[in-house]
Amino acid sequence: MKLKHSIIFMALLAITSMFASCSEGEYWDEYIEEAEKYSFVQAASKYSIEASETLTEVKVEILRSNTNGTVTLPITAKFNSEILSGAESVTFEEGSNKAVYTFSVGNMEIGFQYKAVLSIAEENVSVSGNATSTITMVKNYNWISLGTGSYVDNFISGVAYPVEIMQAEGFEVYRAMDPYTATMKNDDGEWGDWRNGKQCEYVEFWTNSDNTIGFNPIAVGVNYEAVAGQDIIAYPATAFKGLDPSKSRWYNEKTAFLAPYYYIDGVGGWNYTTADGVIIITLP
Repeated sequence: MKLKHSIIFMALLAITSMFASCSEGEYWDEYIEEAEKYSFVQAASKYSIEASETLTEVKVEILRSNTNGTVTLPITAKFNSEILSGAESVTFEEGSNKAVYTFSVGNMEIGFQYKAVLSIAEENVSVSGNATSTITMVKNYNWISLGTGSYVDNFISGVAYPVEIMQAEGFEVYRAMDPYTATMKNDDGEWGDWRNGKQCEYVEFWTNSDNTIGFNPIAVGVNYEAVAGQDIIAYPATAFKGLDPSKSRWYNEKTAFLAPYYYIDGVGGWNYTTADGVIIITLP
């Protein structure tokens, strides 16, 4: 009986020693930060306001690893516009693990994307914490309907369909709404199953200062499975080095020519940036 108890005691002692030994090494130890560490709550955020609204300041939350004492943390703030400004530090109050960095926002122009990038020095960032926080701000256009125009993508279908045309009030910025819906509906099967592809809600385009036309990348609705099973996106020439954007232009006061590069990510595509009238949008 005593021998049995001795064996059990020795086994328990061995197990205890094993766990004690393991806990002394890196494998079992919990990570405990020796110094106070910090992190932005969000790595990125976006503020989108209407043309009639005003944004005067933005608040960004920062956390620390304890609540001890009053601490001032240096913050590096980079802004892409003079209307944005902020301090070079933020203060944590005694008893709180959260501080709020506030930067001011002046009179925002419609359509311009403002950006603030806030940073904490790497040596002060907690494990898996956010060392930077990127905040984007934009004041939206006020969109008005011009009526029904037409849209044709000569690379995809070659058929013009009616679309609603919107204009940003006071600006030469336009949207052709649901440009590929009718094309998909009337697909003749040339590209296979169109509905596997991502389709844009609208094509937004505008007049540049040199009278060329700029436009955002266009999801044309085609998933080209024969190549990579990926979506085809129509990009402006400016998205690639060495391409000439001059073919994206106004043909006349009512007709816009877009000359894109149809591209499959990581594979390649079809360069139509030198051709006239690849995508033709006619205003009402």
